Amino acid sequence: MKPWMSIQNLLLALAIIFCVALMKPNSSELASWVQALGSIGAIWGALAISRKQMSSQSNADTKRAELRDGAYFAVVESACKNVRKLSEFVENGPTLNAFLMIWDYHVGGLFENNLEMLKGIPAHELGSYDLVVSHSVMITKMIRIQNRVRELREVSQQYKRVQARWVKNQFSEISGDNELVQDALERYKVALEVKRSLMNSAI
Repeated sequence: MKPWMSIQNLLLALAIIFCVALMKPNSSELASWVQALGSIGAIWGALAISRKQMSSQSNADTKRAELRDGAYFAVVESACKNVRKLSEFVENGPTLNAFLMIWDYHVGGLFENNLEMLKGIPAHELGSYDLVVSHSVMITKMIRIQNRVRELREVSQQYKRVQARWVKNQFSEISGDNELVQDALERYKVALEVKRSLMNSAI
């Protein structure tokens, strides 16, 4: 579909007028020709308007999808960032009491809020297998870290003295879960770029 004021359309209109003039139609035939050409023009115009509306709708849908994906990525990135900070803290070898204090007054609230926000992302809206898998890995590992912190707290409340080796092992497990979370974040980024490229190429 060319623009209305294109050279192709102008030549087409002149060709039609020339052909009609060569046939030297009478008034009734001329009226029929005018009616036929009007019908063709109306169909052509309807097709052009329909195509424009479809294109506008497609662009609007793409824009909404981009905004939604951006919001989801902000949630994912924030969660992974806080998991990384928690891992960096335990790698410095804090005491159990120091760890629980930091968790209670700073890290814990952010961590649990991030986890709830991650759970709130509808997996079916992510749009690709790799995005869904990465999202699932993040949630699974963050739940494991949350449970491990609860276990550390329960043990600290039950026993006056807790073996440092056992605490260090729990911290090591947290760091291991963090590595998987960060790997899932990188895979999420790649999958999101692929999704955006496919959306842009479809416009």
